[in-house]
Amino acid sequence: MIKKVFLLSSLALIGCSESFSNFTVDNIAKSNEKLNFSINFKNNEVLDKVKESSSKKIVCKNTANNNQMLDAYIDKIENNKIDVSVEFCSNSDNRSCEPIDISSVKKINLECQAIFSAMIGNVSKSEKFPIIWEEK
Repeated sequence: MIKKVFLLSSLALIGCSESFSNFTVDNIAKSNEKLNFSINFKNNEVLDKVKESSSKKIVCKNTANNNQMLDAYIDKIENNKIDVSVEFCSNSDNRSCEPIDISSVKKINLECQAIFSAMIGNVSKSEKFPIIWEEK
């Protein structure tokens, strides 16, 4: 009985998880310290859930350097898109980002995932998606 109560309590706190993949990524651009891109949703229902979520984050890792710490920020949620900026950090201690200059980098290859959750309720996760920028 105790196991059932614990399991139900855990499920209520964690909520249900659902994935979404009906989006595109574009407007990939690099500045001296950041890589910017947009996530465009084709389904407004997903975007409505995103706007209602209390926690909105984008998690990215540098596939060329797994030890590279990245800080991803949602700059703006407007119409059917989310604008994201990814900052490259010199430290790897997860406390604060010490930005590094990436102006000389010729190619960036990231693997990202969007995670949106409510305090209690659904957690929406995107499929992992690549972000590739290459100097032309």
